[in-house]
Amino acid sequence: MRRAVDPLAEDKRPEEILKLAVCDPAMGSGHFLVGACRRLAEHLLSAYRARYAEEKASAEAAGKEPYPHELLVDAAIHAEVARVWGNEPAEMAACRRLIAFYCLYGVDKNPLASNWRAFRSGWRRRHPTTR
Repeated sequence: MRRAVDPLAEDKRPEEILKLAVCDPAMGSGHFLVGACRRLAEHLLSAYRARYAEEKASAEAAGKEPYPHELLVDAAIHAEVARVWGNEPAEMAACRRLIAFYCLYGVDKNPLASNWRAFRSGWRRRHPTTR
């Protein structure tokens, strides 16, 4: 997964990452898309943190001490991520939702594969400790 996804997202700004489109034309159980989602979410969160650090450094260089929520707005961090800023697992979950919504596409000619994937997704949400 790293060889497929990392070159697309390394050293990119958050807007560029959210404009990526990853399509699995034979998604089956969706393992490739799940892996791509996780990896892209890591890059997205890293890009948001870098932008936050840049904004904080520029504010400090200007002699300002802005409130954290002002930095989040100035850094253009998506509202879904900004709401949970400071809670790393929640930040990652928000980034995964953004990646899934904006970047991932999957198709399969077998409708049973798509139905099975939807069932498994629902099962994991209801039973997170079950593998």
